[in-house]
Amino acid sequence: STFATKFDISLPYSIPSNGQPQLVDIKNHTMKTIYAHSAVPKLDKDAFLMAQLVDWEKYNLLSGKANIYFEGTFIGETYLNANNTQDTLAISLGRDKRVIIDRKQIKDFSRKKFLGSNIKQTYGYEIALRNTKSTAVNITIEEQIPVSKNNKISVELLEAKGAKVDPVTGKITWKITLKPKETKKLYLKYSIKYPKKKQIVFGR
Repeated sequence: STFATKFDISLPYSIPSNGQPQLVDIKNHTMKTIYAHSAVPKLDKDAFLMAQLVDWEKYNLLSGKANIYFEGTFIGETYLNANNTQDTLAISLGRDKRVIIDRKQIKDFSRKKFLGSNIKQTYGYEIALRNTKSTAVNITIEEQIPVSKNNKISVELLEAKGAKVDPVTGKITWKITLKPKETKKLYLKYSIKYPKKKQIVFGR
């Protein structure tokens, strides 16, 4: 069976009689959009820009492939899921090179100590954020510390000022605003204590 859809096009068009297919705009909508950045510096030092479309469901959009343009530049292709039940529709606009992120280990803080039959290792990281844009940026930064399921191994969070901490997953989340041309630094510090006879492996 064939599914057919009829659209009434209110915009005026002149279609040439050359037998070639023509693309026309069916409708133009201006939607309220909230822009936000996110980054996971441990995995990727680039910031990603997301567009949140508010009240999108009232426009009766159809699911399907969509071409994404931002500030007049073609970003790429995405799939628009009109069956989304959330109030906002999220669309990725890709990497934003104008938000610069640098994550480095604080070598003076990172060290190993022997405490009786245990070893205590401390780790420290500095995350520098710089907004080179002429507008403010709201950005979510995610990090993670190890989580122990062994009572002989303990993990202690020493510093993550201003962050939300999930003790179950070890997820560390900062939500901050960078003013135009502003630079901010975040610090993550934690320690792991474990028996000398044990060897531990984890991502940093």
